[in-house]
Amino acid sequence: MGDASFLPSCFASVVSRSANRSKLQRCILKLSVDASLTVSSEDGSKVGWLDASAAAGGHRVAATILAAAEEAGEECFPVSNRWQTAGKPILDGLLGSRSTGSRIAPSTSALIDVAIRMLRGEKVADSINQGESNANVTITSGPASTGGRARSYSFGKLDNTVFLKPYPKGMQEYIISILRKDGESPVEVEVQESLLLTVLLSKSWKLCVFPNLAKETRRKVALGVLALSMNGTVSSSDEVLFSLPLPANEVAEMITSQQLLPSLGALSYLADYVSMNSKQLIRDGSVHTLFSALFKSLSELSSTLSNANEEVGFVQQSILSSLQELSDESSHSINGVDLVAETQFKSWLDLLISLLAGDSSNLRGIRTIRGKRTTLSLLTSLCSQYPSAVADKLIPAMEATLSNSQSLKEAGVLVECIGLIVPTYLNHATSADMSPLLLFTSFINATATKGDEQARIKQYQGFIGALPSVSKSRGSSCLVGDFASACLAAELYLSDREGKTSIGSTVLTIVSTQLLQNSSIHTKISAAWSMLGYGKEIILNLLGESLETNDRSSISVGDLLSLVSVGPSKRVTKKHLRDISKSKETKIKLCNLLLVAVGEAATSIQFNKFLRQLEASTSTEIFRFWQDLVLIQIACQNILGGSDKLDSGDFWNEVNGIVNGILRSLQSNLPPHIFLAFASSLIKEGGTEELRARAAQLIADGSISIHASAPEAGLFRDMLPFLNSLLDSPNSTERLLQQSAFVAIESIVRVLCLGTNKLKGNHQIVLAKAIARSAGLIQAEIAAFHGSTVRFEDVSRSSRQVVCSASLCAATCIRACGPQALASLPKLMKPLACFLSMANRFLCSGNFKGTEQTEAHMMQMAMLRTILAVTETLPLFLAPYLKDLFDPFGLPSEWLRKDPLVSVSVRGLTKSLDEAIVSHVPARIVIPAASKSLMTKEYDSGSLLSLLSLLNASTTKSKGSELSVHASTVLNVVTHVLEATDTRDGDDLFSASSDLFLALVLKLSEVQLRSLYFRLRDWRGDFDKLDPNKQATRRVAFWRLSASLSTRLKSIFLPCLGTVFSDAVDELVSDITCLIQSHGGRHLSNISGIVAQDTAATELSRRTKAKKADGKKKQRLDSSNVSSYTAKSLESLQYLLLCLEVSLRSDAHNGGTWVRDAEFQRFESLLGPLGKLFQCQLPDESSSIGAYSILVQGTKETSGSVVDCVVSLASAAGDEQLWKPLNHSVLQAASNEARSEVRKAGVMCLASLIRSIGEEYMVLVPECLPVLSELLEDSDEEIVGLAQECISLSEEFLGESLQDSL
Repeated sequence: MGDASFLPSCFASVVSRSANRSKLQRCILKLSVDASLTVSSEDGSKVGWLDASAAAGGHRVAATILAAAEEAGEECFPVSNRWQTAGKPILDGLLGSRSTGSRIAPSTSALIDVAIRMLRGEKVADSINQGESNANVTITSGPASTGGRARSYSFGKLDNTVFLKPYPKGMQEYIISILRKDGESPVEVEVQESLLLTVLLSKSWKLCVFPNLAKETRRKVALGVLALSMNGTVSSSDEVLFSLPLPANEVAEMITSQQLLPSLGALSYLADYVSMNSKQLIRDGSVHTLFSALFKSLSELSSTLSNANEEVGFVQQSILSSLQELSDESSHSINGVDLVAETQFKSWLDLLISLLAGDSSNLRGIRTIRGKRTTLSLLTSLCSQYPSAVADKLIPAMEATLSNSQSLKEAGVLVECIGLIVPTYLNHATSADMSPLLLFTSFINATATKGDEQARIKQYQGFIGALPSVSKSRGSSCLVGDFASACLAAELYLSDREGKTSIGSTVLTIVSTQLLQNSSIHTKISAAWSMLGYGKEIILNLLGESLETNDRSSISVGDLLSLVSVGPSKRVTKKHLRDISKSKETKIKLCNLLLVAVGEAATSIQFNKFLRQLEASTSTEIFRFWQDLVLIQIACQNILGGSDKLDSGDFWNEVNGIVNGILRSLQSNLPPHIFLAFASSLIKEGGTEELRARAAQLIADGSISIHASAPEAGLFRDMLPFLNSLLDSPNSTERLLQQSAFVAIESIVRVLCLGTNKLKGNHQIVLAKAIARSAGLIQAEIAAFHGSTVRFEDVSRSSRQVVCSASLCAATCIRACGPQALASLPKLMKPLACFLSMANRFLCSGNFKGTEQTEAHMMQMAMLRTILAVTETLPLFLAPYLKDLFDPFGLPSEWLRKDPLVSVSVRGLTKSLDEAIVSHVPARIVIPAASKSLMTKEYDSGSLLSLLSLLNASTTKSKGSELSVHASTVLNVVTHVLEATDTRDGDDLFSASSDLFLALVLKLSEVQLRSLYFRLRDWRGDFDKLDPNKQATRRVAFWRLSASLSTRLKSIFLPCLGTVFSDAVDELVSDITCLIQSHGGRHLSNISGIVAQDTAATELSRRTKAKKADGKKKQRLDSSNVSSYTAKSLESLQYLLLCLEVSLRSDAHNGGTWVRDAEFQRFESLLGPLGKLFQCQLPDESSSIGAYSILVQGTKETSGSVVDCVVSLASAAGDEQLWKPLNHSVLQAASNEARSEVRKAGVMCLASLIRSIGEEYMVLVPECLPVLSELLEDSDEEIVGLAQECISLSEEFLGESLQDSL
């Protein structure tokens, strides 16, 4: 025989062929029952033909028979017959047995499984008809080999599965009875487990049988499974419970029927059932009853049960979770339930808020963090479905959550809870006609009034972290900045309330610097922009504009000001808001704090890193942020630039400092191409000229930090055509933009083009055009006055500034493009010289107002810099413009050089320009131009000195061959200056003229020198003995210049002096004639030229003498024919003596050959007049003594004297025979008994002779001793001292005492 696998086909064949089929069925089934019974040996004859206890494997045999009968098919063994005949009796027997073991045998488990399978009510297809390929039924596996149970499920096509209809009531009751078993024995547990796994967990049974059961039956089945789950004896009970397809209303009834729930655990299981089956339940039309039941249970549970029972909290959590799951599924379902129609909906929301608020006298609040999170999730889910009804409840929910936070340990969870409420509210606030401000102020009020600043900051940061979740259509990017601004305003209110009004207080500093610390970079950018927008509005309002709400903002500046004034807990009326908006102090504090926070965010490492990696496609927000910064910077600079209407100077300085710092950070971190794109866009699209101009200035600032060899330098150079196009603006009012364009071009060229080979040909063309536009603009400013004299004060301030900028731009561009600037020079140079003269004239007037003096200095610098650039770059083309440059108020003006008001920069530029003209422009160009200007225009002394200095430097630098053709020109200049200069007041001018003449002379040969000196003598003219004062001024200049030549040239000058020696002697003789005292009369002369302090008239003596006319006959000159002797004549005498003194001294060093030439004629010609000059008589007034001391004694170093000239003559003579007559003249003067000043002059001269000549002069000492002896007894102590000095010197040279000889 075959094994058990042949039994199904065998049973099917036998039964189908049997004439008494029903009897055979009962017999076979009864056999299985008998085999399954477990009885004692003595009772075995009573139960059947086989003793089950004695027969090995009775349960296995029974299980095998029943399984074969099941597989034989429904026609052979109907399921109802199998159940009534075998299945039910077997289970009754097993459940009624008293098993003492703790384990169930595998055979018993197999028998239970095959019996329980009958309870499914499934009709098995006929084995004969279907063959061996029957796939509709899969027999559930039985016990595992280890003795336990192996899980088994039915497989097959559900469409072909057929169940008993109607499902037998007996089977229903039997299932319920099994579920209600206490599970006291292992058999009961095994039967319950098999029932759950084989029947209740069967998908086909749950879908085809269970839903068709009566409502009460379903409820009993569910409660039975629930009881098993609560007992925990059957492991699969939870799975079965949560898989039962119960309608929503039945679940609701089970939840609300208190009699059916023996413990809180049952309610928890049902809540979990709802959570697990929410998707199925929400599609049920009665789901609203389930919502109602859950909320009712939650309310009763929270209000009636003991607070001490911790299980309550667990059940609360389960109910809340089930409600949340239902609500979430409802929001996702097409056929969502309308809970708003429920009359209790509002009370449900109030219940949730009350639970969040915590315990009260009649309510147990949510105590767990998880519970709070779930409650808030439920509220937000409901809000997303019913915004108009729920949105207004979110704020109380948030406040309740914050007020119920017990410690900082919950801070993280609170942040998470906030993250649920905030996005939901903001996404649906509009539907409920509510504003974000209400949420902000409520949160801030609940947060700011408790905890320290660190706790508040953490909650602030949590709120900010939730804002990016808001729909972009709701403006989430701006909400972060709006909330941050509100936080800062509230913190400012708290600081004021606590007496910490300083913006730099610790709390405000911490809040402002850490508020956005944990935010993402995009959030930080958006927030910074929004806060900056509020700051900008406040600044504009301080400047007079009305407060307006930004379209991007959800709150207004007025709202922020109310937060600062009254705090977040109060609401203000419109009237009160208007009053608050008038408070300047409040605005200043708020604006300052906002900008500090913006600065902290915009200069952070994260922000800078983002900027360095910025791409053009994502740069729009940064551009707007940068644009607002520029606008604020412009406003600050306008205020700090001179407005005196506001008294908040410190505020504007602080704002300007913060904004400048942010802009510097932006410009240093932005990629150059992005920065230039920003600036270009702002120049093209800027709303105001100031904004466009500032953008151009920022390009100039940005170029400074770029190295010329850096790759990005090319980007800046490529901006030149665009910037140059801004200079073509036909609108004359756009001066500021033009000025900024000039500045930007100048900066780029100076930093990135000069000294490099990076300048392309097209760039040079652009620069040439820029020079032409600069020249055209400057020329147009001059032409606007239509040829009238232009005064600096007549030129508007904007015109001055743009002229200076254009000039500086031209200067730099000229250096860069060189010869290509030639075409613009005719239009450029004359206006430059005109503006330079204009500024100098204005400074000379001293009539300054405001910043005019500074602006005049700026114009000086701009003009000088451009002229310097032309001079150094195109020196050979400067000739046509030197005439204008050498204007008295042009380059030579003292207002560029020595005046104390002249700035160091202007002086330095002037000096550089002078040096450039000297070193770059040939003398053949400079000397004619400067000489012509000097002789045709009127200069003041300072300007004249400057021009002479320039001529001197140019002459000194040039070669003699270059100067020979200009010698006459230079001489004309010198004589022009000397003749026009009063030597009493013009020492500087004479020195400058002298230096110029000397510079020329030093470049010439001796032959050229004598020729030039002869022409100088011709200019002086002949000495007129009849009128000694004629041309006295020229004689003064001539002899003074000759003295200077002699001093510098020394013996080289002696041949030149020889040509005028006779003139010198004649002048000396004439002077003696006038100065020696005469008894015939007196005349008065002004001698102020000799002594500066002396203004009295002095009467000089006259004398008649015989003179030969034509060498034949003497005639008398009456005293009336002798001209009065003026101070100029006397001054001429002084410089004549000085010239002779210096020349004789030089001759002495050269051996004295010149003065001893022609048999000592020159010596003799000089000795006589000089000796007589000792006796010249001046009036007896005290002032005349001073005049005599200067002329004769030589007390003034800068002019010549008789004493010094005689000493120089003696030194040059160098011969004892020549000394004797000279010594005689000296002793004669020292012996003058009538006049002490003459004696003094004589003894002074004697002392000088002894010192100068020394031991050689001792041969003449014996002649001097008598005179010296008398002088030792003179009443004038000074004379006595000089006499004693002579004796002492002589004794020193002789080596013996002279006391015996006295």
